Amino acid sequence: MGGVEQAVILCAGRGERMGNDFQGVQKCTLKIGEEPLILRSVANLVKAGIKEVVLLTGYKHNQVEHCFNDTIYEKYVKYVFCGD
Repeated sequence: MGGVEQAVILCAGRGERMGNDFQGVQKCTLKIGEEPLILRSVANLVKAGIKEVVLLTGYKHNQVEHCFNDTIYEKYVKYVFCGD
């Protein structure tokens, strides 16, 4: 029996409890240092041996997808749009 090869991350929320400072920004795309939180999360999953990361997107899904453009992690990510 093999190990876990797939992870699912929910990144579809509006982040309404975060207040006005982050209005219009998908919360998982906020940067920690120079790196978006979602990119850091996927990088850690890949380093742990995960072969596919499914991102369940919704609100501002284009911001999430943009985080992976031209990165080494782009090939590990699949998107499932769940609606706004």
